[in-house]
Amino acid sequence: MPPAPLQILFLKMDIRFTHNSYLKFTNIEIDRRMRLLEVFIAYSSKLSEEFVEYDTSFISGDGSKHNYPLPKGKVIILLLIDPCGGVFTTVRRFTERKYEHYMNSRGKEFCLDFSGNDES
Repeated sequence: MPPAPLQILFLKMDIRFTHNSYLKFTNIEIDRRMRLLEVFIAYSSKLSEEFVEYDTSFISGDGSKHNYPLPKGKVIILLLIDPCGGVFTTVRRFTERKYEHYMNSRGKEFCLDFSGNDES
């Protein structure tokens, strides 16, 4: 009997966003590849109001300001840099698989994907 084929599971090298109008993207070249600088773990309830405001504020199609809801509980914070040196963060729902993926991807490039409605 031949051996079973090797299955390799991986996450895509992109980070999905629901909006491209986040205020944190003001000086970021969102159409370019971003380098993942670092990965942090936190609890959303322990993040400062100022950080949450920075990370979640976006402008909707009608021009009004909104805040995207953060995941509850344990979260992953990604620190990224664009090719011109613009730095920003994004908060992601924690799963062990995502955490390992991002930790192993530090220093690698990601594309920002605005086509979906779910966070990656």
